[in-house]
Amino acid sequence: MTTKLKLGCLLILGLSLLAPLATQAKEGADQYGYGSETFFSGVLPPPGTYYINYFNYYHGDLRNGSGDKVSIAGTTPSVDAEVEVLRFVHVTPLKIFGANYTIHTLIPLVQQSVDLGGSNSRFGIGDIVIDPLILGWHHKNLHLVEAFDICLPTGHYDKNDARVSLGAHYWSFEPVLDLTYMSPHKFEVSSKLIFTLRTTNSSTNYKSGNEFHTDFVVGKNIKNWALGPAGYFAEQLNNDSINGQEVAAIPGVYSAGREMQLVGLGPAVRYFSPKSHILLEAKYYQEFAVRNHFGGERFQFKLVVPMSSLLPKKG
Repeated sequence: MTTKLKLGCLLILGLSLLAPLATQAKEGADQYGYGSETFFSGVLPPPGTYYINYFNYYHGDLRNGSGDKVSIAGTTPSVDAEVEVLRFVHVTPLKIFGANYTIHTLIPLVQQSVDLGGSNSRFGIGDIVIDPLILGWHHKNLHLVEAFDICLPTGHYDKNDARVSLGAHYWSFEPVLDLTYMSPHKFEVSSKLIFTLRTTNSSTNYKSGNEFHTDFVVGKNIKNWALGPAGYFAEQLNNDSINGQEVAAIPGVYSAGREMQLVGLGPAVRYFSPKSHILLEAKYYQEFAVRNHFGGERFQFKLVVPMSSLLPKKG
């Protein structure tokens, strides 16, 4: 076989694989930024309104059902994303069952570039999250938050080109449990547990499987600082389906059902001012044990500021 013929066959093979990959992609950007909530995840601040800013940079290469990098005509599909999330939290003085009643909303701004053998990018609003019912309990060393987030299909979606889809184009409902334990010796163990219950994408009749994921950290507090290892784990609980049938495998790209899994681990550092209630966090994660999903590295920065400190002072 001549070199030109070999290249032609590879190109045809690549295009034949890219077509279902691009048109039957699971979704656009993930609706939840893995690893976002670690330190103090179970702690609500005092009553008031707070602005929280999350900045995420992510690079990942597509992994197949065996955890190997996907290669299509010599190219590995990849994604680069910069996500700025604007979160507004209002903690009320109202008590329900002894817990502080709280509401919040998250608005993601996404710059995403996806390469599926040809690159395309888009900037815009992703899927907005709201929660009208958050309850937080605080004891001496143990803090607990229960919530029920609702992910709205507000992000741009193109069923014919996954590269420019910033949203999932379906609703998701997420029961959430946040826990923080602070030991007398200033050690902290925090975890956020989430079940994601997904509806069907009305444009494609594609239904991504439901998912469990958790963020966690084990940190040592030294005055206003804390540091320690952090991470996240995510696993799909049931198969993807299209028109009610399990999604077929794409050899070398996705296994049948496309059940995803991923783990991320890395260092985390936090600064917190008890007087001003300003909080700063920085985290780096390396992902592994990835199946049927993009896997790579993630940088995150988080800022928490009371809105009262942003308003002009009277007098």
